[in-house]
Amino acid sequence: MFEGIDIFPEMRKTFNVSVKLRDLTDEMMKRIPDALVEIAEQIHYDVDNVEPVIPVRTGALRKSKEITKINKTKVELSYGGKFVGDDSGTDVDYALKVHEGLKDLPQPINWTRPGSGPYFLESKISNKELVDKWVEVGARELRDALKDIPND
Repeated sequence: MFEGIDIFPEMRKTFNVSVKLRDLTDEMMKRIPDALVEIAEQIHYDVDNVEPVIPVRTGALRKSKEITKINKTKVELSYGGKFVGDDSGTDVDYALKVHEGLKDLPQPINWTRPGSGPYFLESKISNKELVDKWVEVGARELRDALKDIPND
């Protein structure tokens, strides 16, 4: 009497949705590191192009940019560089000194790059428009994960 009748259609749909969500989660987790690197690259671009921009005397600080994947969900953007800070021979964190406004450098430095100044990174992090743009960069990468999940 019930031949050919599927009595579990809702259960089958639930299973299919569950499988697709798992596949989507897996795909997104694969993409997170690349999305974070893209965001870090965008931040670096903004540090170099949105005032106050990164100061340049020799270009070494700007070239010292490093993007490091710490793990699947953490990427670090850093600027490096050390120099001997005084007669004691002590290393000084050059990037930090420049970022904070050169208060403790042994001699004043006259930066020649227009629009450069202290807090070239911090000012970007507190700029809502830039942060929204970075979030969109990451969201675009994760949205692309949806396109790679079969839609059957």
